[in-house]
Amino acid sequence: MKRICLMMVGLAFILSGCNKSEQAAETPMKESIPAPFTWLMNADALADVNARSEQQDYRLIALANRGTTVIGVDDPAQQQRLKTACGIRHVEGLGDTLDKRLDPKWRKQALDYAKAFNQAMIAKCESK
Repeated sequence: MKRICLMMVGLAFILSGCNKSEQAAETPMKESIPAPFTWLMNADALADVNARSEQQDYRLIALANRGTTVIGVDDPAQQQRLKTACGIRHVEGLGDTLDKRLDPKWRKQALDYAKAFNQAMIAKCESK
């Protein structure tokens, strides 16, 4: 009887430990987003384009490197035309220095957001 009771208690401990592990895996890791990219938590490119264009802010997101590169626009002549017509702004985390301590997936996610934002904003800017 003692043996069965000990086995039941041991099994209860094991199962409760598994349950906590599953709960931890399901919890979103919001706190793991590095400081330069916390703005990505609630970022929605199309909603942000609509909000900014309502305020007549048509600035495109640019990468601050040796020159200023409008993200998602490859043609240098078009870049220059858009910089003049729409303006540019920079966002945190997309500078010219790469912090090797940060996971590159966050920079990629920020670049993907910027590309989607710029594509939608270019249409708004050119039709203003």
